[in-house]
Amino acid sequence: MNRDDIIRMAREAGMEIWKSGHRYMDDFDIYQFAVLVAAAERERLLPKEPPPGLLMSMAVRYDHGLGMPGYYDHAAFDRFDGDSHAKRLDGALSIMRQLYEEVSRNGFYSDEREHEYAAIRARGQA
Repeated sequence: MNRDDIIRMAREAGMEIWKSGHRYMDDFDIYQFAVLVAAAERERLLPKEPPPGLLMSMAVRYDHGLGMPGYYDHAAFDRFDGDSHAKRLDGALSIMRQLYEEVSRNGFYSDEREHEYAAIRARGQA
């Protein structure tokens, strides 16, 4: 997306932009508008509340046994006290929700904190 595309979108959105002889949006205005467009697009693609089927799909991809009801209740699996298939599924769904929150930028991550998280990763690789 280039400057002209952003100006066209701004006009379509009803933002007042002057024509020659006055001024176009300055770079900061264009940046702010691009951020708003990106946020709106991200919200359209990734709603804040994840669809339950998506979370289940993610959990099953993480652990295929979770897709077969009662799989971990079978005696062949060593279990911790009180651990059951349902408990394992609930735990996996909770983790998948947390991952979704991060990807949809409703978790701890934000563009402003990118450098902090990148630094943590860099320290872990040293």
